[in-house]
Amino acid sequence: MFKKILALVFLLALVTTSTIMLSTSAALAEVIERSIVHDEETGNTTINETIVLEVDENGVAKESFEPFNTESDIIEQARNQFDADLSEETIEHFDFASAQEDVVQLAPLEEFEKSENIDDVKAQSGYGFIRIKTTIDFNATDKTVTYGTSIAELIGNRPVVVITGGSLYSSNSYNGKYSRVSHYTKEFTGTQIRIGASYKKSYKVPSSKYFMVDYVSTTGWVGAAPITKQYSTDPFLTNKKAVLYPQYYNSHNKRYMPAPARTDMKVVPADQRTKRDPKIINKYQKWYIGQYGDPKIKWESYDIHHIIPLKYGGTNAMNNLIHLPRDFHQKKVTPWWSAY
Repeated sequence: MFKKILALVFLLALVTTSTIMLSTSAALAEVIERSIVHDEETGNTTINETIVLEVDENGVAKESFEPFNTESDIIEQARNQFDADLSEETIEHFDFASAQEDVVQLAPLEEFEKSENIDDVKAQSGYGFIRIKTTIDFNATDKTVTYGTSIAELIGNRPVVVITGGSLYSSNSYNGKYSRVSHYTKEFTGTQIRIGASYKKSYKVPSSKYFMVDYVSTTGWVGAAPITKQYSTDPFLTNKKAVLYPQYYNSHNKRYMPAPARTDMKVVPADQRTKRDPKIINKYQKWYIGQYGDPKIKWESYDIHHIIPLKYGGTNAMNNLIHLPRDFHQKKVTPWWSAY
């Protein structure tokens, strides 16, 4: 079961209430907005993303079929539908395009503003519209991953039930099986359904790990069958202090710094590990220019970094090397590996 951030348009065609079959499967949610807050001093990072659930001017949920006309029926159906879409105990992640033997190319973590069409969607939502924000907080101070959801916006008729849930998965490898290590479910009804209503849960990071979060949100309005949205994040890599793996983009060759494919690499005894090549700087410069052309940089301001450190079995092979600005290397990358 692939789990990726799903950039799929979920504003589907309207479905009339004359259809008699009820669908209880979750629609794949589009993340319409993302913001990232990073504290340079503490190393804490917070990622906020939002999705939308809505019904049209006739009270028809976009992925619903048969209407429910009483609050109790809607709440019961919402609970059943949410339970049916709860995440599994384990999930699989494979990205063959980016996976190599020892390193992988993580999806870049970039901010983006809300989709341009969201204002049009709100304007056309004459019955009900709700925007759900998801949050993941990597807290280096507490060594925790905190994840949760909140109601960010309500327009039109207020729903009678909102159920949100999240599952946190971890793995020692980028590709392969992820096991659920934490989970929450929160139901809002009546006056609890308000802007700012939220729930979150924290998990203590035991060691360096890859993490993924799977979110499910179900909402029900009077006169419409409940609608469910579900999406999963890409893998996040943290060290044992819950600090995200540093992200560096080389604007010259248009590539990001690769990440280790595993989080459980063992320290190689000093007398058995590969020794650093004293001529590695000159060799790397010649190789890089031959591969990508002259970046026309002041090489003396850069460090040559081993993507897989020699300490953990890395080698002096050119594909295990990358040049990094010295300040970034010494203040970001080296401290991250110190807490690997």
